[in-house]
Amino acid sequence: MPPVHPLFSSPAGPRSYGLLAVSLIALSGCMTVGPDYSPPTMDAPMDWSQSLPIGVSSAPVDTAALGNWWTQFNDPQLNRLIEEAVQGSLDLKTANARLREARARRDIAAGRRFPTVGAKASGIKASELVYYEGNAASGTYYEAGFDASWEADLFGGVSRQIEQADAGLAQSEEAYRDVLVSLIAEVAINYTEIRLFQERIRVTESNRDSQRRSLYSG
Repeated sequence: MPPVHPLFSSPAGPRSYGLLAVSLIALSGCMTVGPDYSPPTMDAPMDWSQSLPIGVSSAPVDTAALGNWWTQFNDPQLNRLIEEAVQGSLDLKTANARLREARARRDIAAGRRFPTVGAKASGIKASELVYYEGNAASGTYYEAGFDASWEADLFGGVSRQIEQADAGLAQSEEAYRDVLVSLIAEVAINYTEIRLFQERIRVTESNRDSQRRSLYSG
């Protein structure tokens, strides 16, 4: 009779289960299928702009001022219009909702790396007599339970889902920024055009008044 393997000859103890868990974790870390995700990069050409005019020098970019560039005009009305547009834009709210959804999907995907823990409790109120060991009793009975489960990521499916969620989150973030930048730019352009037309009207009326004065004085 051939010898029996020790794994099948005796009950598995806690140490055996621990070694099995460690082996599964190590195996899941080295059997990921497919290429790793890498975010796309965009290399700007070195000669995309012309040289600065004489007397103009470059300076480090102030990211805080660049993010709120319209405030450099010191126009309270423009600031108010942009604030109202950002708060009331349905397109921006939709992009923000998609961004929150992408973040939630990423959190759900990342949570699959860890054990799932659950607990339950229930209570039953006995309305009739219950006979227990020859005695009659009635009352409320409670029950509680606890369970935990974990699935090893043997072939990297969870890792790939997390990478996919990361890519979707990055896409949603850029889509939100795109809507925000376009919205603020449209408001600023329209406001600038209105101010330009108002200034043209003012100059035209001033020329008209000047010609009238010249006509009547002559």
